Amino acid sequence: MTVCACALSLRATNPIATRFPRPIILLRLLLLAFLLPAAAAAQPDRYNYELAVRIDSLAAEDLKWRTRLQHLQQSGAADSSLRAFLQQQIRQTDAAHLPELRRMVAEHGFPGVRTVGAQTSDNFWLLLQHADGNPALQRQALQLMRQQVAAGNANAANFAFLQDRVLLNAGERQLFGTQVMLNADSTAFIPRPVADPSRLDARRAELGLPPMEEYLRSMQQRYTGQLRKRES
Repeated sequence: MTVCACALSLRATNPIATRFPRPIILLRLLLLAFLLPAAAAAQPDRYNYELAVRIDSLAAEDLKWRTRLQHLQQSGAADSSLRAFLQQQIRQTDAAHLPELRRMVAEHGFPGVRTVGAQTSDNFWLLLQHADGNPALQRQALQLMRQQVAAGNANAANFAFLQDRVLLNAGERQLFGTQVMLNADSTAFIPRPVADPSRLDARRAELGLPPMEEYLRSMQQRYTGQLRKRES
């Protein structure tokens, strides 16, 4: 009797129960349960300040040693001990960043422009570009970045660089010619092996990259300290 009285009391004081028969209430609850996850997924990306700050911090550490090495190379100085020290610092820093990069990718995917801002999204790509110690992470992040590029939420040119990195690390030919090396006599930069070279510039243009000749010329100017002078 007590249970019945409670049920009758609930029905008498609950306006929803009064206005709608029980089957209709259950139907509406089921509909809400179906629609709410979809509505949540449709919400725009929210800016993640803490994630952005941490990514920028890692990128600053990443660039510190690389910038010093670049300055050394541009100066033309033949300080082999300093060069070896800087290269060792770069390797150690890249390795130290891998666990946190794995966690970020697992929790946030590839953080796009709407999540961390354009510069920080580029910084995250840079960290992945240097994560050669974990090719599986690079491949995973590449697929996630592909989705963000398709949604207009990540840099397409950066995607080309990471795609080439992943292919070369897997022993395959690159698609966009972003990865270069010194030629036989170290007087110029040339692209590492490329698939279907006849369409290289067309593929580059699709992702907003300049023609290969222009790209190589810019590399020669930027890293001129690494080049030997041609014999006249």
